[in-house]
Amino acid sequence: MIDLRAPLLGLARWVWLAIATGVIIFAAWWIVSSLIGGKTAKTEARLSENQAEAAMESGTDAVETVGKTIEYERHVDYITRETERAIREAPGADAPVDPRLDGIARERLCGRRAYLEHPDCLLYAPAE
Repeated sequence: MIDLRAPLLGLARWVWLAIATGVIIFAAWWIVSSLIGGKTAKTEARLSENQAEAAMESGTDAVETVGKTIEYERHVDYITRETERAIREAPGADAPVDPRLDGIARERLCGRRAYLEHPDCLLYAPAE
């Protein structure tokens, strides 16, 4: 009589060996991808955090720069207004002035930002 179990046992061993090999390969792939994926996620998180910090610092610097510029311009305008007031209130301010001196003074003052739109300065507007 022929024993049919022997070839089936050999085939079963090959099937189990193939399944075990597949499970081992899958487990190895899963472990490696988990380790690499974890490192990638940590690196991306660190990079995002650094970018956020840099953006915050850049925004803070921009706000400080704008604030300092505005403060400086206010200071310059204040000095300009105080100078004009001091000149107009000085003794002899209402005395006649030589027309040549008046022309030079107006030309120089009209070059300042504070006087650019003053009606007396429209004659001295820079040519464009």
